[in-house]
Amino acid sequence: MELFRVLLETTNGLKDTARGKDNEFIDVKNGFIYVSREDLEYVMNNYKFESIEAAGLIFERPVEKMKGEQS
Repeated sequence: MELFRVLLETTNGLKDTARGKDNEFIDVKNGFIYVSREDLEYVMNNYKFESIEAAGLIFERPVEKMKGEQS
């Protein structure tokens, strides 16, 4: 899974809150949040952002089948 670091436009001097288009608030740290590729489009469409940069990869282990599950 790819991880992105997004700098959002904040609503206060502490840079700990950002407001979305529907007046939804999100907590941020110094204006930054980290999102997966699946959530990146949502953030871009609903929040004012200043920059986006690739932050890295997260390894996802495949889900093992539960005992007794039929194939």
